[in-house]
Amino acid sequence: GQNEPAILWQENYNVSMKLLAVDKQNTYLLDKDNNYVYQINTRSSKEIKKTRLLWPGQSVEIGGHYFIVQSKNKLYVFPI
Repeated sequence: GQNEPAILWQENYNVSMKLLAVDKQNTYLLDKDNNYVYQINTRSSKEIKKTRLLWPGQSVEIGGHYFIVQSKNKLYVFPI
């Protein structure tokens, strides 16, 4: 139908991924197995940036232009 989403691209990363955020330019994915955040071009699926987290996060979010990572006793914020 008219309101169904169109698949622009599809990738198999062979790891457990969590979708953090999507905007017109970028898609942000959390590699939960290896503690990386991937910044992917939303239109082309090309990897723009791969950022290693300092430690495994229980909660990882994106707010503004920052990653917000919370784990057992730690909270850190760093720019995207």
